[in-house]
Amino acid sequence: MRITKKQKIAAGIAVLVLLVASIPVLQFVKNNKTAVLQDPLVQRFIPLYRSLYKLPDIFWMPWAAFAQSELPTYEIFITPKNIERMNEALPDQPFASNMNVGSKVWVPAYFRAPGYEGNVRVRYRGNLASHWNAYQKSYLIRFPNSNLYNGMRRMNLVIPSKRRYFAMSLNGYRAEKLGLIKPDEQYVNLNVNGAQTGVLLAFEHWSQEWIEKMPMSALSTIYGVDEGKGPIENHWSSWNSELLDRKPLEALSEIIEHAPDEEFKKLIPLLIDIEDWYAWDVMFILASGYHTDPATFGANNLVMIFDRSEGRFKPVPYNTVIYTPSFRREVGNSGIIGKPPLLHQRILSIPEFRARRDEVFREYVANNRKDDIAFVDAWRNTYTREFLMDTAKNDNHFSFLAQVRENYNAMIENFDDPYDILDHEYEFELELKDDLKLPKAFKYLEDAIRTPQEFVRSNPNFVVTSTNELLLPRGTYRFTDTVIIPRETKLTIAPGTTILMDREASFVSYSPVVARGTVRLPISVLPLTERPWGVFAVMNTAQEASSFTHTVFQEGFEATINGAYISGTLALHNADGTITNSRIEDAQGDDGLNVKGGNVTVTDVLFTNNSSDGVDLDFVHPDTIFTDNIFADNKGDAIDLSWSTIVVANNTVATCADKGISVGEQSAPTIRKNVVRDCDLGIAVKDSSQALITENQLIDNRIAISLYQKKPFFGGGHATATQNLLWNNSRETELDALSTLYYADNSTTTEPSL
Repeated sequence: MRITKKQKIAAGIAVLVLLVASIPVLQFVKNNKTAVLQDPLVQRFIPLYRSLYKLPDIFWMPWAAFAQSELPTYEIFITPKNIERMNEALPDQPFASNMNVGSKVWVPAYFRAPGYEGNVRVRYRGNLASHWNAYQKSYLIRFPNSNLYNGMRRMNLVIPSKRRYFAMSLNGYRAEKLGLIKPDEQYVNLNVNGAQTGVLLAFEHWSQEWIEKMPMSALSTIYGVDEGKGPIENHWSSWNSELLDRKPLEALSEIIEHAPDEEFKKLIPLLIDIEDWYAWDVMFILASGYHTDPATFGANNLVMIFDRSEGRFKPVPYNTVIYTPSFRREVGNSGIIGKPPLLHQRILSIPEFRARRDEVFREYVANNRKDDIAFVDAWRNTYTREFLMDTAKNDNHFSFLAQVRENYNAMIENFDDPYDILDHEYEFELELKDDLKLPKAFKYLEDAIRTPQEFVRSNPNFVVTSTNELLLPRGTYRFTDTVIIPRETKLTIAPGTTILMDREASFVSYSPVVARGTVRLPISVLPLTERPWGVFAVMNTAQEASSFTHTVFQEGFEATINGAYISGTLALHNADGTITNSRIEDAQGDDGLNVKGGNVTVTDVLFTNNSSDGVDLDFVHPDTIFTDNIFADNKGDAIDLSWSTIVVANNTVATCADKGISVGEQSAPTIRKNVVRDCDLGIAVKDSSQALITENQLIDNRIAISLYQKKPFFGGGHATATQNLLWNNSRETELDALSTLYYADNSTTTEPSL
């Protein structure tokens, strides 16, 4: 039957009338979504409602037919039987229930992405029903250990509307500028069994593999809050380990809930990276609310990492959304959304902390308002077209554009703190104690907040100077117990001093240490008995530099102090410093010298006869100087670099059981004019590192230059080697299939100039 022009016009008018008539209904449902979805009768008509809701998308169909997506495509293949298993496990009321543990059913699947394909396990993810009760769903994928995807053990695929479209990207950008750790994300097209399910946000799930790729101790613990586990103390879980170490949580809880204000003010910076906390709270202010639940210390959106190198919690901004007027109408709250956990409330009750938080906020706004707006403008220019091509998303195109516009306007308004979060006061009740009950693992924490006078009363070998600093005068001292130098002072060790440390006793300073010996009067830290002692460590002094000159450290081991694992006989963790004209020998732990973070200078130091690595430099400042040192007879690596972009120059390595210079974990150093001889591997570059190897002498090693992948969550090693002298090595180079070496201008015929 031929359709006339009049019939076409009439049909078009009918569709238009239907669309216009449905707008008030759709708007009412949108503004009263929670109440409407709980009605059993309404639930029967939800599929029809969703079909009508998507009708406006027809206006974009002519354009979308010719548009091309620029996003990568992921594909998941799940058998109908396994889809049925996943669906049957979901709650009986999918429009008014949250997912429980029994609903999280893993099934086998096949996954394909650019550069990857293989068998995986998959399940629906997201506690809220809106993650899985419509055509577009959120997924969690688990990859086999033998075939990780881009180093990921688990990957989230999340509906972007659940992250307010650009909110996760913007907050990730903000976190990076604020120096916070956060998940990386990208937008992808997802096909399930060949059918398009739209644009999703892909990002790595919490795991040990995620921690291993972060510039921090691999022993660190990700703490998250799981819902529905009974008493509050049971809500915390470890998200990268099957074992939950509650000791850091117990110490934090004891201080938050029971420490008097003055003690709390001194203790909390030892257990929380307070500058990171200020930045974290700034992100909540910019969101105009807290996506947390104070009754459970944060619902499932609170994530903190206990950094085992610093012995401190570091917050991880996760799902820090942007609250909008429409959301406020939906939840019936015209003010601050949510309430911060007690940790935030206590910190904000200290005037000095609140003032610093306010300062960080104002500095961020002054320096980043235009940049944040430009970032979102770029996001809109890049991704709006992708979402207008996406007909599978749960929002129609008009709703998508309206939400992005509303989020954009809210972002701009929140720079001015329209809900007065900065000035808001919180009331809370505490049961304060004069005697805190900290776990045994944190038994030295209160020692770190003593005044110099209090410290000297318990340690009479030391003296308080006129500048309220500590001095250890010249002499010989025997320490049978661990010594903790408190924060907010400075320790000077006089030339000619000998410190004898008993078995397992350590010397740990939370203030900078000045130990400047001389040629005639060196400073020595030695074992008191035939058994190794612990460590000499400087912790969390940041830019307040320590100095060690003409010092000798002998036969130390390793220790865990106040939750921080310390593997070096001499260790600087998050501490700047200089080490020159010194010796570190006979270390019985993992490292002779271990530096984690900070800007250090290490020159003219002898590392000899250490049971494992001579020196381990992890995520040190790019300006770190490491030159003119000598390594002899170390049983592991001589020089071990991780997460570091520095120059390693003019060092001499003679005899080591493993690697002369080891470059790993995404390091990018310049290795220049070093001599490495009689090691298993002269220079090794591995695990996504890139090195410039130039003008070195590599002599009598089993392999001169080796490049490879060691850890499966990284890639191979990459290097440019030029003008090196390779002499009498069993093999000059070796590299695996994942690694690359640009290798030129190397001589094997000239005698080494030793």
